[in-house]
Amino acid sequence: MRLQDRLRAIIAEQIKPDDDLPNFADDEDMFVLGVLSSLEILDLVVSLEDTFGIKVPHFEVVEQNFNSLDAMAAYLEGKGVSG
Repeated sequence: MRLQDRLRAIIAEQIKPDDDLPNFADDEDMFVLGVLSSLEILDLVVSLEDTFGIKVPHFEVVEQNFNSLDAMAAYLEGKGVSG
């Protein structure tokens, strides 16, 4: 399974379980689309740390790392996570 698909599943199941996620491309900005809020990103970071066994330093929790599925996948790949 591609890393982007795993991330989409994490968002759907753990961050937004009561909401239907809109269709969006892997490179679309999830903040602009309203898929994620700035508060939900904190929950997402905790989920990613737990799921992938990584640590995300607070200074790396920036929009460029988490605004799209592609950006998150690239960030995680940089941490050694593979799809």
